[in-house]
Amino acid sequence: MHLLTEIDDEEWIYWCVDDKYPIQLVTDKIGSLISHAMRSPEVDGLLFCRCRATLNNPKLTLYPPKVKNPFGDIYFERKAWFQIWIHQILRAKVLRHLFTHLPDHIPSAKAMDELKNDVPKLPEHRLFVTKENFAVLEKAPAEV
Repeated sequence: MHLLTEIDDEEWIYWCVDDKYPIQLVTDKIGSLISHAMRSPEVDGLLFCRCRATLNNPKLTLYPPKVKNPFGDIYFERKAWFQIWIHQILRAKVLRHLFTHLPDHIPSAKAMDELKNDVPKLPEHRLFVTKENFAVLEKAPAEV
């Protein structure tokens, strides 16, 4: 929350706190997706790595209608906080809402994954994921 103190709600943040790091990025495509999202008032978050639940369980994680951007790319709107820790862009208001609704005491970073599920995602916070996957992320090696 301290990092968000001086940041306007509408400001965009590249958010990447997961223990994953990119090993392959379609940088030109990701750049144009981010550029379009940042100019779109109806978009509050864009994830360009469709994986895990957003890929394997779309009925649980995504709203069914497809949204097409002017370049023909297809987005799905996310129903909840699925994949919130993975690399993406988000407006500050989305992170502020999430973190102000988490408990004051969090026993571990791992616990946050479950605690986030108790925080309702506001319907006006529209988070999208691309239909196509434009990034490959790999889990960071465990510390020795």
